[in-house]
Amino acid sequence: MIIYTVQYNTLPQLPQRLAAIKNEKARRKVRERLLKGYALSEPYLRNLAEKTGGRFYKADDLKDVGPAFEAITAELGVQYSLGYYPQEKSGDTERSIKVKVRYPNLVVRARDSYMTSPTIATKE
Repeated sequence: MIIYTVQYNTLPQLPQRLAAIKNEKARRKVRERLLKGYALSEPYLRNLAEKTGGRFYKADDLKDVGPAFEAITAELGVQYSLGYYPQEKSGDTERSIKVKVRYPNLVVRARDSYMTSPTIATKE
């Protein structure tokens, strides 16, 4: 599964959101938790997109969200799916993937590996 991620930056709205919390101690806790989440979100979303062959988009402003989804839609419209069956059967293992194209100016977006799992035997 390919995953595209869009990070919309709501950090500029944080002071306004925190102002609604009247208790100073609670406001500090919420602020710390949110800032920690913001710090973790970009690397997480980038990694998620990269590992699945997708793409990460950053929207610092609401006006950037629409173009991010337009780019995702355009990319999804020109994708191909490739598949194959390996000659060797194996248990749980990670396999590498390398996709090459013959023509210049083509972009390949693919994950670099996948996990195999043993076939589940069925009762007859």
